[in-house]
Amino acid sequence: MLCSIYFFARSLEELPLTIAYAIWVGVGTLLITIIGIVLFKEVVGGLRTLVLVMVIIGVISLNYYSKDTKEKQNLKEKSA
Repeated sequence: MLCSIYFFARSLEELPLTIAYAIWVGVGTLLITIIGIVLFKEVVGGLRTLVLVMVIIGVISLNYYSKDTKEKQNLKEKSA
């Protein structure tokens, strides 16, 4: 738990709070679900798989969008 909070705090140095929190929650949900499937033999259905894929796509999209936004801000600052 302390490790995840530490890395969340470190990510705030590079990412805006809203993006970092959304990624943190998405990855946490994904990892807990995978642990449940592997360790506790939870059932993997079609809907659960679809939702997990959507979470992965969302986290990747947020990460990509935040990098794109940061690059635009850097360009704007350089031109000003």
